[in-house]
Amino acid sequence: FFFFKQKTAYEILSGLVGSEMCIRDRVQIRSVYTDPSTEINHVLVSDYDYRFTYYLAIADDGKLLRSRKFTTAVDVGVVTGSDDGKHIYISLWVALTYFKTVTNFTESTDGGVSWSDPITVATAGISDMLLIKETGRIFIFLHNDTGRGDVRMVSRAPGSTIFSKEAIIVHTGIYHPYMKAAYNFYQGKQTIHLFFTDAELELLNYTQSLTNGETWSTPVNVIKHRPYLNHLVSEPKISDKVFVNYNDFGEFLMSTSDNGKTFSKPLNYSEGFGIQHGMAICGTKENAFMPVFPITKYSHFDINTMKETILSHPFPKENIISTGLGCSASKNYMVKVNAFAIEQKGKDSILYYAQETTFSQIYSEHLHLNNCLLYTSPSPRDLSTSRMPSSA
Repeated sequence: FFFFKQKTAYEILSGLVGSEMCIRDRVQIRSVYTDPSTEINHVLVSDYDYRFTYYLAIADDGKLLRSRKFTTAVDVGVVTGSDDGKHIYISLWVALTYFKTVTNFTESTDGGVSWSDPITVATAGISDMLLIKETGRIFIFLHNDTGRGDVRMVSRAPGSTIFSKEAIIVHTGIYHPYMKAAYNFYQGKQTIHLFFTDAELELLNYTQSLTNGETWSTPVNVIKHRPYLNHLVSEPKISDKVFVNYNDFGEFLMSTSDNGKTFSKPLNYSEGFGIQHGMAICGTKENAFMPVFPITKYSHFDINTMKETILSHPFPKENIISTGLGCSASKNYMVKVNAFAIEQKGKDSILYYAQETTFSQIYSEHLHLNNCLLYTSPSPRDLSTSRMPSSA
């Protein structure tokens, strides 16, 4: 059973001012990273027209700590970190003109308080960013914006401030390849997994690198019918499995533990077409599970048996348009899952935050992201909607 603790939204709302948060209409959650050392949630959201991306640092208790606005971002943004409470990285797809986009990168060395000036690391658009936490190497995976594209990458070595030149992983010959990356560091062996897809040719392909990105295997086709690639997740030191989630008029989940030689039978766990949703792997080596949040329901998967346990939905379901998940495990092995969802009410976008712990409690806060928040205290209209129901 899950319980909701009623809280008001005062703390979150009081941290917003119009100069920082002037969000147009609908927004989408792009990326969530929870730093296990501080339990701060680092969240990227973007407006529906992709004109702006906002960085939000949200404390474990739901308080908005800080925010930052990035302009001219397109529809991809990734935030990740080194799990040390200091180093946070953001990469964004940025439109310079209607026909020209680049990938920008910025980093923080003080937990998101201050940020470096964004630098352009590639003339192609970002699809995903991967940090190898055991070594500190950063990979950014890219696609061409026009024409028949390549799957490309740039990388940055540990301790360096300079990214490599763009390198072609595979020449796809397909339009706008979209990709997701994950890695394993199981039993001291590093494997980088990369899935890429294209809606035009309706293929989902897989390649992997055992040489720190220097060489890649010949791509193999995994799915041949209309897959929309959503997520790729792994728990690097727990197992050699990687889990891929795609949408094909329903949410499907499958895994591989032999570097793409074989895949488990696709499991359909949700009806409908929910592109923007949350997925993660949480836990310790003794108790690892995979929470998924495809908008209309919330559940856990056992990463070994793939058994699904459906749990109570933490938020109102009627107008949810986007979700995200982050997780952390404290030193006493208490696992926390941090769930985020955006509810659309007219021109107001409401960002909900809930926390699930091993003690089966969910604490909920929410934050209004309306057209332009010019006040620094809650509006009276928020009072009736700032509380969660006492049961679910």
